[in-house]
Amino acid sequence: MKKWITFLATFWASSLHASGLLQWPEIKSHTLTSTVLEEQRRVWVSLPGNYHNNPDAQYPVIYFTDGSYLIKNIQGAMWALNTRADVPEAILIAIENPDNTRARDLTPTVYTNEFSPPGAVTGQSAHFERFIVEELVPWVNANYRTDGFEVIAGHSLGGLFVVSSLISPAANSVFEGYVAMDPSLWWDNQVMIERVTTAATNIPSNQHMVYISAAWEENIPPEFMDLYISHIGGIDTVSKVIEAQYPLNSTYQIETTESHRSIVYSSLYNGIRAVFQCYPKICVK
Repeated sequence: MKKWITFLATFWASSLHASGLLQWPEIKSHTLTSTVLEEQRRVWVSLPGNYHNNPDAQYPVIYFTDGSYLIKNIQGAMWALNTRADVPEAILIAIENPDNTRARDLTPTVYTNEFSPPGAVTGQSAHFERFIVEELVPWVNANYRTDGFEVIAGHSLGGLFVVSSLISPAANSVFEGYVAMDPSLWWDNQVMIERVTTAATNIPSNQHMVYISAAWEENIPPEFMDLYISHIGGIDTVSKVIEAQYPLNSTYQIETTESHRSIVYSSLYNGIRAVFQCYPKICVK
């Protein structure tokens, strides 16, 4: 029961916000004034260890939502992958999604259910996407040595945003890699199933790498069973549509030993490795 209360809370508000991020010397905080969002938004930047020692080198960029709690996890995944030489060094851009705007930023439609907090604002992910594509990415490219290979990653509602970005012409013209970790594809009665199916023919051929993971859990409390079935069913259906219909490379991984929250660790490692497997190119099947 306790695990599923936590499971639900994760969809609406990230309670894992890391504290003292600036104690990590390789992480720097920046506050951007967004015209699109009409507010300020904080991002954290983590540069590769050799960035300043190689002034001519350019690097891929990994952007990820819920940056305040994922930044240290993704740094750990990158350290492990780099020690194995599985992926190139990369610039990490952690985007803040505060509790009071998280559902607004990361969901594609206006929707609430019995688990929604009072007054929840939803359905404005198109604005958040515009902020990333039109303001954040150009800012990163202007201030850091980037090589044009961009990845977008997210967990839970952030994973929902990643899938939504995949079928958005504005976003999929920018990002080559997509990492969706146990995405909340139950959202709005599985609205993304129809959207992904409809958009299949609009994705440019052989220009993207996609990784989607799902946490297969047992012993679900009866009162949460309908939500869980919608959640895991939405992930399974959307992932199989992508595998079967989309002209791009995809990896769909079901984790039977992880929970919605713990899957972050394995999925960051496996997802980053999957989308970089043919870097700097896109694998052609």
